Amino acid sequence: MKKALLIISLLALTSLSVLFYVFEKYNLLAIAVSILLLMIFFVRYENQAVKPREIVLISVMIALGVAGRCLFALTPGFKPVSAIIVITGIYFGTSAGFITGALTALLSNIMFGQGPWTIFQMVAWGGVGIIAGCCSKFKNNTIALIALSIFAAISYSALMDIWTVLSYGNGFTLEVYLTALGASLPFVLLYILSNIIFLFILRKPIGNQLERMKNKYGVFLKKLEVSK
Repeated sequence: MKKALLIISLLALTSLSVLFYVFEKYNLLAIAVSILLLMIFFVRYENQAVKPREIVLISVMIALGVAGRCLFALTPGFKPVSAIIVITGIYFGTSAGFITGALTALLSNIMFGQGPWTIFQMVAWGGVGIIAGCCSKFKNNTIALIALSIFAAISYSALMDIWTVLSYGNGFTLEVYLTALGASLPFVLLYILSNIIFLFILRKPIGNQLERMKNKYGVFLKKLEVSK
């Protein structure tokens, strides 16, 4: 029954996406596609044999992300959220990184405000967690971490600017999108600086504890890797 309901939901979302595209409702199309992607990843995670202690550790990382975003609410763009998501991904893998990123966006927006943009934030930060998980072998490489910080900032801003353009209600055009990208450049530079600072401050103290938990209790092994 549960599987049948899931299949029906996925088919319904796919059908809605096609209809939104045909009738040029690009803002609704983007939301439907984003929800579809989120469902696929959440279902994949749910179907894996996850131990309770793994759920607890992910919950802790999500709580850190939410708290970090709230504590730095007065400094837009300068927050430890992406750094915490990256740390989760590089130490625990792609699935844990995605879940942490997506739920951090959802739960923190209880304070910052929910709306269609929440879906885009969930996909953006979830994607950062996936990329970080794919780069786990470089967690002790300074250059790689800086590159990852830059990529996380650019990719997050680029995806959120898609929503910025769609929110105008006139559809998506490349010209408007490029304008939005140019306007957001100062914030992207601040994102990059923020990611680098927080990643290098938090990686060792938090990462060492996560590594100890992983080795001591045998959590987050290969089974949580999307690539496996």
